[in-house]
Amino acid sequence: MLRFLLPLALVAAPAALADEAGPVRKEAAEARGAEFAMAIDADGDGILSDRETAAFADAVFAAIDADGDGLIDLDEVLAAPTDLAAFVAFRGRSDALRDELTAFLVTLDVDGDRALTEAEHRAGLLGAGRDADADGDGTLTRGEFVEGHAFAALVARVLDDG
Repeated sequence: MLRFLLPLALVAAPAALADEAGPVRKEAAEARGAEFAMAIDADGDGILSDRETAAFADAVFAAIDADGDGLIDLDEVLAAPTDLAAFVAFRGRSDALRDELTAFLVTLDVDGDRALTEAEHRAGLLGAGRDADADGDGTLTRGEFVEGHAFAALVARVLDDG
């Protein structure tokens, strides 16, 4: 399951996000985002709690940290076993992916060392979840995740070559 979900809370088996000849399909992106949200929502109640998000973030971090040094850097993120990197390469969007992931990592990298600790990664994902809480009620629903999570927007930007 993590193979599908790796790119930093990373959402997408890209074949479902876009077709080979056209721009990102909103419906497909939303469907893939919903699958991602379901993976985080361990108890199935439709709410992505901080506990569930943190547990998911930790599992993703462990899967990306290939050398086991307790840090993840851009090279490890790009090498993570996902469908995303291969698909964006096929679409000629590898540079866009690298640029977007670099910006995402810099945003989460509190100490500026160009690598994320597990704590930075977890805090970043929890913060992105809070930012996506559209109604401000302190809970992140699956729908709010699909509509407003920062990484979902990153994937859409990378694949939108139109």
